Amino acid sequence: MRLRGVLSLACVAAIVDAAPARGVPPGYYVDPIQAAAPRPAQSDEATGEFTYSIRRGFADSTAARLLGIAEATYPARETLVRIASVNAYEMGSDTARADLWWCKGPGESRIPYAVTAGALSHYLNLAQLYRERKFREAGTRPVFWSELAYRATIAHREQYTLERVEYRDVYVAQLMLAWTYDDGTFTPYTEGHRVVVLTPSGDVLAVDGDGLAVERVTISSHQGIGRHEQILR
Repeated sequence: MRLRGVLSLACVAAIVDAAPARGVPPGYYVDPIQAAAPRPAQSDEATGEFTYSIRRGFADSTAARLLGIAEATYPARETLVRIASVNAYEMGSDTARADLWWCKGPGESRIPYAVTAGALSHYLNLAQLYRERKFREAGTRPVFWSELAYRATIAHREQYTLERVEYRDVYVAQLMLAWTYDDGTFTPYTEGHRVVVLTPSGDVLAVDGDGLAVERVTISSHQGIGRHEQILR
């Protein structure tokens, strides 16, 4: 299953000095190093079998700084470990020192519980290793193709309502990540969405969409047709 309908945004260089958020909702924290990390507004590789398309949209340096904070906001480790334990999910061997954004799946089959900078880095690294045919280094078996799409926008809102709560004079970040690949047997597709509400000074007021990534699995064209759907809760 290939990704379609890629949104086009203007390419803007984004190297800014980001300050960590001073406040976060219960059950979340901000990684200050990731919040301050410079990130390009656009990155693409559209040729070959392993492609990716990354777009970030923001109006000015303030919005870029706040978008970095939104991307570096993580759910508490104990929350994700508990979900994995209760559901007997495999998380992989790289959980010990990582900012957790997943609770299910190792390697290429990982499902994003939260769309974050770490999630993007994980799938982008896989795509780049695949392009170099370094499947062993990626820790996966060879795949036929993969596609990654990431969209992140942020805008100032005089008024914004989320879950019946009204916020005034805030910035609203909207993040989307979609990942799909064909391993010759199955073609898994996963897509996550996230909304982060921040104050102009960088406090995180609300996070919505975590834990609702959609996973769809079709049979590879090498094996026939079929379908299975699951929503990660």
